[in-house]
Amino acid sequence: MIKVINSWAGHYAYNTLDQNAILGSHTEVENFIFVSGFSGHGFQQSPAMGRGASELITYGAFKTLDLSPFSYARIKAGKPFLEKAVI
Repeated sequence: MIKVINSWAGHYAYNTLDQNAILGSHTEVENFIFVSGFSGHGFQQSPAMGRGASELITYGAFKTLDLSPFSYARIKAGKPFLEKAVI
């Protein structure tokens, strides 16, 4: 007989193109900025993404870090940003 001893269920949000975050303006919806789809990297990446989002809102561009590889445009174009530092 098999008995469940422990279980877990939850929502795991990610984009299906490359499982990386999406940061930046929507290509068609004005004043819509994405900061989503971290696929479990949210705690790790949130300080940089928050700063990037604030720079986009304030200056209209990234100032501290070039986070443009995470743009929504790559999703629309179907060009994944593949993570190379996977261990």
